[in-house]
Amino acid sequence: MPTTARIHLQLSRLEHGEDPYAARLGAQVVRRAFEDGRVADAAITWDDALLNDLAACQRPRPDAEAQGRVGQRLRAMWMELGFAEDEAVIRRGEPVELVLAFAAAELYALPWELVRIEPSGLTLADLQNVSLVWRWPGVSPAPRSPGLRPRLLFAWSAAGGRVPVEEQRALWSAGYGGAIVELANAGLGALGELLVSARAQAPFTHVVILAHGGAQAGVQGLRLEDGFADGAALQRALGAHAPSLDAVVLLSCDAAADPTPGGVLMSPAMALHRGGEAGGIRAVIGPRTPLSVLGARALSAALLPRLISAGPARALREARAALRDQGYQRDAAALCLLAPPEPERSEGPLARHNLPFPRNPDFVGYEAERAAVQAKLSPGKPTAITGLAGVGKTQLALEIASDALQSRALVLWIDASGDNLVAAMAALADDPLQLGLPTTVSAVERARAARRALEEAGPSLLVVDHLIDGDGLQEQLPRAGDCAVLLTTRRADLPRAQSVPLGGLGREESLRLLTRGEPLPPNEQAAAETLCEALGDLPLAIDLAGRSHHPPTALLARLTTRGALEVLDRARAADPELRELSLQTLFESGLAPLSAEDPVDQLALNLYRVAGWFGPERLPPALLIGAAVYIGADDPLDIEDAVERLIGLGFLRRDRDGALSMHRLVAACARREDGDRARKAALESLRALCEATPTDELALLALSRLEEHLVMACANAQANDPERALIVPLRLAQVLNLLALPKRARAVTEAALALAKSAQWKANLRHERGASLRMLGEYTLAVAESEQAVTLMVEAKAPPGELAAALHDLGWSHVALGQLAEARGRFEQALDLHEALADDKPAVEVCKDLFAMGRVALNEGRYDEALTSLTRSLEIIVALVPQGEHPQRARTLRELGVCRRLRGELLEAEALLNEAEARFARIFGADHVERALTLNELAGIRQASGDLAGAERLAQEALVALVAYAGTPWHLDVATARYQLAIILRQRGDLAGAQNQVEQALDAATRAGGQRHLIVPVLVHELGVLALGAGEPAKGVPYVERALALWRELHGGEVHPDYAAGLHTLGSLKRALGDLPGARAALTESLRLKTQIFGDVPHPDRAATLNNLGAVLLKLGEAEEARRHFLMCLGMETALYGGRDNANVAMSAVNLAQVERVLGAHVAARDRLRAAAATLERTLGAEHPTTVAVNGLLPTFEAAAAAAAPANP
Repeated sequence: MPTTARIHLQLSRLEHGEDPYAARLGAQVVRRAFEDGRVADAAITWDDALLNDLAACQRPRPDAEAQGRVGQRLRAMWMELGFAEDEAVIRRGEPVELVLAFAAAELYALPWELVRIEPSGLTLADLQNVSLVWRWPGVSPAPRSPGLRPRLLFAWSAAGGRVPVEEQRALWSAGYGGAIVELANAGLGALGELLVSARAQAPFTHVVILAHGGAQAGVQGLRLEDGFADGAALQRALGAHAPSLDAVVLLSCDAAADPTPGGVLMSPAMALHRGGEAGGIRAVIGPRTPLSVLGARALSAALLPRLISAGPARALREARAALRDQGYQRDAAALCLLAPPEPERSEGPLARHNLPFPRNPDFVGYEAERAAVQAKLSPGKPTAITGLAGVGKTQLALEIASDALQSRALVLWIDASGDNLVAAMAALADDPLQLGLPTTVSAVERARAARRALEEAGPSLLVVDHLIDGDGLQEQLPRAGDCAVLLTTRRADLPRAQSVPLGGLGREESLRLLTRGEPLPPNEQAAAETLCEALGDLPLAIDLAGRSHHPPTALLARLTTRGALEVLDRARAADPELRELSLQTLFESGLAPLSAEDPVDQLALNLYRVAGWFGPERLPPALLIGAAVYIGADDPLDIEDAVERLIGLGFLRRDRDGALSMHRLVAACARREDGDRARKAALESLRALCEATPTDELALLALSRLEEHLVMACANAQANDPERALIVPLRLAQVLNLLALPKRARAVTEAALALAKSAQWKANLRHERGASLRMLGEYTLAVAESEQAVTLMVEAKAPPGELAAALHDLGWSHVALGQLAEARGRFEQALDLHEALADDKPAVEVCKDLFAMGRVALNEGRYDEALTSLTRSLEIIVALVPQGEHPQRARTLRELGVCRRLRGELLEAEALLNEAEARFARIFGADHVERALTLNELAGIRQASGDLAGAERLAQEALVALVAYAGTPWHLDVATARYQLAIILRQRGDLAGAQNQVEQALDAATRAGGQRHLIVPVLVHELGVLALGAGEPAKGVPYVERALALWRELHGGEVHPDYAAGLHTLGSLKRALGDLPGARAALTESLRLKTQIFGDVPHPDRAATLNNLGAVLLKLGEAEEARRHFLMCLGMETALYGGRDNANVAMSAVNLAQVERVLGAHVAARDRLRAAAATLERTLGAEHPTTVAVNGLLPTFEAAAAAAAPANP
């Protein structure tokens, strides 16, 4: 492992250093003290420019330019303080801990993380290898209270406004790993009382405070139930408990009524860091700038699983990395760790011990489990490390025992694998206890004497390795004194033992063990990860693979052709130390306790073999029960007992929700025994489960947990299996399509079609293959396949529900090709069939049909009709599934958001899309196509609202995910994403980038959907818009005229939002060409159509046309009429965007200022132009061409206002 370099930036004031706790602003000189005795000085001036920039950096959306200026000033000052040496250390890329210790309170307000490292240009916050630690000079950690177990106090208060308590509570409850106490509606008094009452019995080791931040009289703090709590008050309440506290985490929100960013809690965090009389709190984690809601959620999700096992410093470092990976760079940079230096460990004498072998230098992982064992180890009740053979139980016990040599007087180890625990204990009496017993003393007495010696030895540890049978365990082990007992065993059912199960390494640890910490060539990285996955991250298997001389690619190829067990046996045979070690033998030895005379034990043995065919994924008990019945079991209690015996022996594991699982290598061993009978039982059980599973998406999502089992069943199906077994590949294809894996689904259906004989089965499989083809972008083939499925179903007189589902899918294929009339007809047929089947209670299928018809109406520009259909669809799905998540609910929310956006209702649209995105992420995960499509729509909202940087980030994320999903750039979803990105790039002034995206989108759209697809005129129109932006209006006119002709043809007329938008652009082009009457006519007709379509209400498209029409009228000399249009536009946009900064609003204000200047209102015109220029700088940036152009107008307006000032006092 690379060592961590430490850089200490220790600063103090040269003047006024007598009170470092008071902030002093103004011109000052700071001094850096180096560890080798050198000093360096630099000046800093706290002028208005710096203070304004610091305020801009602390906004919920920090000003990027202000951040750059502050970072540059800090870099320049740091250069005078020896930054060149520090930068050289950082550039090496090794881990660096940057300690910031200032004897001047104001220096902690500076965002040092914004300093850039050259030549990369990355800031310290961007660098993965740099960890910032804030520290008050002279603070030492309080001595840690002994014998503490992890215990968390989760305190929250909504005194300052709503806080996301349910979400945070769920995250902490699921991820912490220790006891949790919740203090609801917390006040400072209640918090202090609870800490005091807990100190005597079970002190808290971690405290999380969730509340609104704020400021009072310029002092930062938290708003709690009994009032405002500043840093000093928090320090008084928590500082006395520093000896027990490993970490305090502040999760703060901004107080809505407080204009000061309340999420900035450096001052309270620093006060807590200083702790109390006993010393400082070992770690305080808090934000320097406000965290976003999503960032705070991601922080808790990443921090919690690591807090106990890795410790606060490492946990925060890894949580920051996770936040960066998820796109929350600003939130990652905002987090601060305040920690005193760790006390140096004393190297005292080692305990007496008989450890059988030295510490393993290659040991990796199990940090959380090690912490759990350490927390549970105590006299009187054994702690058991449990798990299957090869999982690393003995190695972890050795690590813990080696650690105990520093803190215990005696550490003893016995091997209990020989069935005779008495003999193993008796041996301790001679060595190493050396009790001097005569040789005539019996083994039983010697064992008792050894036990008594351990009870009287003071702090000690006894490790009992490889325990097979727990009978008589309590009688043999120490029961008094200060001796802790640690067991390693495969048995998960030991009575009166505290179990810590091991399930395998994490992937990073597996890779480290495989490579022995050596870097892998880039071409071997993916193979190494796949190899670890194939070996189930089992430490012994990974270790054996790592001893091989073959690279991961070669090992993986062998494993694919020969199987994991044979590959590992060959690796074992090549090492003289391991020739006697066989995974097969190890696993099978665990079956020895099963008696051939006990029918339940024999059933357990049979279920072990059957489970091998189900492994390694989660295994619902129903599958095992079905297989047990198939092989002859008829007593439910016998089956239940047999399953429990397999769990007790460590061959099966049960998770919290009752599902079972078997490790993939154990499954491979089990499949070697009695393969055919067990295989048939497994297949029959899976077939029955698939037959009982309906096609509703919730049921298919539940079935998706068995994806690997279904794949196994398809792979092992024989050509002569009965046709009814085709239900398995059909359900598998449905699951794969739902999970957005259409290529695999297509392959499954094609293989199954080769076995299908009846028209009914051919129809069902063709129906699903049609869905796969549509998802793959092969729309024409999808229509043909779905039509064939419908024809076969009609011929076979298929059940109405199956026919309706096929018609519904055929409708979607028509939508993809832009064939809206055909699509509407198919959806109406499906709806009629579904409503006839639904009786009085609408079914999910009815909801989907209404959703589909709403989508068609959206494409046709009938937004009111779409809103009605989609709203009814949402009402049905909410009524059917009021609790939990359903994909259709998320889809309907997304399309309602799109509908609201197209109607101009941006705030409502954003709320709907945000909810849809969160639901998709929970249902399918972050990488699913449904979430990517929703992100693309959200990008459109951000773009319309003026947040172009946020819009571009979302659009890029959506595009990457959609290209990965489609597996080809020639896909309509990819074309749509490129179009959205092009709009954003155009508005940001990157016309070349926008042009490139549109051309790629047009190529993809025509390849996938043909020249007459609905998106083609949209993209052609965008080429006209880009020509206008590039100052080439004559080039743009043919594009727009072509788009208008296509829209008129595709939509059957001119009353459509797309056509109205095209007229708007044509008017802008004619204006640029000097054809003002032509421009006026086109824009007037565009406004008429938009008013007819959207109604006489605020809408962004109407506002844009009002704006352009006003500009034309101004050029025609009709200033008052132009002013009326601009005022209507500005009022409409202000209503739409809720008063937020927006570039569109700013440009409308610019146009209104131009009119006011023409009408002689020079002072009003200047003031309006100033405000608009400032808005453009905030939204587009100072270098954007539009901002530059508007700033170029200011001198003329200033001069006119100055000249008019006497007349306009």
